[in-house]
Amino acid sequence: MGACGAALLALLLAARAAPPAEAAVGVNWGTLSSHRVPPPVVVDLLRANRIGKVKLFDADPAVLRALAGSGLQVMVGVTNAELAAVAGSPAAADAWVAQNVSRYVGRGGVDIR
Repeated sequence: MGACGAALLALLLAARAAPPAEAAVGVNWGTLSSHRVPPPVVVDLLRANRIGKVKLFDADPAVLRALAGSGLQVMVGVTNAELAAVAGSPAAADAWVAQNVSRYVGRGGVDIR
């Protein structure tokens, strides 16, 4: 992964089954809140409302665990604090992906539980 690609890092965790065609709606999911809803509850709400795509602003492990195996497509963002390191080094970008994303993805990009 090049530095430019790392700066624009957006990873798609492919779902076991493609979301329905009508599930073209996506949402941003931020985790900074005074009344945080448990991630599994949020995932259930997203699926119940036929939302097929989610953008995360950071790689919160609890959120990624809840999304793994959900069938939702996920884009994971790099925080501003991490951006310089990830953008400046392909090795740092690879390490970030290994630490924050790869553990939630199975073979062939299929998400796992």
